[in-house]
Amino acid sequence: MQLAELCLEVASWFQYPVELTFVEMAAIIHHRLVLIHPFENGNGRFSRLIADRFLRACACTHPTWPNYLHQEGGIRKDYIQTLKYADRGDYAPLIEFMKKYGARDPSLIELLNSRFYRTYTNSERGIFLVKALLRNGGNPNDQTQNGHRLLQLAVKSDLEKIVKLLIEAGAEVDFKDRSGLTPFQIAVMQGNKSLSDFLLSKGAQQDEI
Repeated sequence: MQLAELCLEVASWFQYPVELTFVEMAAIIHHRLVLIHPFENGNGRFSRLIADRFLRACACTHPTWPNYLHQEGGIRKDYIQTLKYADRGDYAPLIEFMKKYGARDPSLIELLNSRFYRTYTNSERGIFLVKALLRNGGNPNDQTQNGHRLLQLAVKSDLEKIVKLLIEAGAEVDFKDRSGLTPFQIAVMQGNKSLSDFLLSKGAQQDEI
């Protein structure tokens, strides 16, 4: 019953958006499976495997767990301590432990510039995911190797709510890409009056295109 409830809860995260990154979700899944304890033995290994599978399904890097977590020692002690914190509702130590061993969420650039994540960015789920990534230190002025910043990518995709989130987080409104275009100019070229008006209200310059 508990396992079925967990499966339904995980499914709900994608139907009814929550402000969690994929690594945060994986940490919750891992901890909850340890608590449910579905087998007599091997529950730690099983919960880590499922967390890894979840991250891979979300195109994220999963941690390379230390081989000796089942042996008594300092690393196992630290790992068990993170689970005890999670028992009290504090997942931060477990998340940091997973990141220490390689777990990684997509960057904001990867999120907005990848076909894989397009279903997320075009939905409410994408908005909450962007919020979570910004909360975790995502740079609102990050840019691709081609010189396109997040704000330009969001404007090109007509992601108005994400544009607003990026500006609230400190995205530079008048940055020009390698083509010399600002986010405002891109919005005008695409005929998106709502976005162009919003960018003007945030101080965008009306340079000629």
